[in-house]
Amino acid sequence: MAERLPDSLLSDARAFRQQVRLAAVQVAALNEPELAFALAYEVEPFSHVAAAEAGVAWRELPSTDPAIKVYDVAVRKAGRAGARGGATADGLARFLRPAALVGALLLLAAAADGTWLTLQRASLARRLATQRDLDARVQRVQSSARAIAAEAERLRTARAAARRAQDDVAARRLAYPEILRVIAATCGGKTVVRSFASEAAPYTIRLSAVAASAEDAAHVMSALTHAAAAVNWSLTPGPIATSAQGATAEFTCTLAYEGGEP
Repeated sequence: MAERLPDSLLSDARAFRQQVRLAAVQVAALNEPELAFALAYEVEPFSHVAAAEAGVAWRELPSTDPAIKVYDVAVRKAGRAGARGGATADGLARFLRPAALVGALLLLAAAADGTWLTLQRASLARRLATQRDLDARVQRVQSSARAIAAEAERLRTARAAARRAQDDVAARRLAYPEILRVIAATCGGKTVVRSFASEAAPYTIRLSAVAASAEDAAHVMSALTHAAAAVNWSLTPGPIATSAQGATAEFTCTLAYEGGEP
């Protein structure tokens, strides 16, 4: 059976030195002789000292993994071995075999978990790729829908503008007949229209007329202003000139079409 020797063996140049790493769960169940044998057993292939005949000294080193114990081990042949040591070694070996089996099972479980995680990752990658494809399709459909909506709005605006243009043309077509009707209805009996003249601006008329008096001329222009506004014409009054005998009054005014339905 391996035995623990004084720590001075660690500084013995004739001793075999090596670091040994053991699972913490495995070490926790070992007493000192069993740990000595386990350490000697780990280095036996390199030290060429049988574990059952080894004298062992060790010290524990810091480990970055709490699941692993690290030891600085020195080994030399103890010079004695016997049936008791061999039996103890066999017993320890029987103890270590189940621990090794447990470790193997843990490794298999870890491998299974790794395989499952790999499959899950692949599945998620496929789902993500599918989702990205669907998102791209949705964006294309939304873009197409926006383009169709914009085109529909453009067509509605164009149709509305065309309707307004048609209405304006129809209104302008009736503009002159309407203003002539209004002039005839307003000036009849009190005023004699002498002439119509087209001004430089489109849809503009310069009207010259004669009334019985300056008062009648002013009254006619006031009445014509209100009547013309009803059919979207505006009136700008001109000068009133009374004849030398005071028997008549000549006046002028300008009528302009303002647009819209008459």
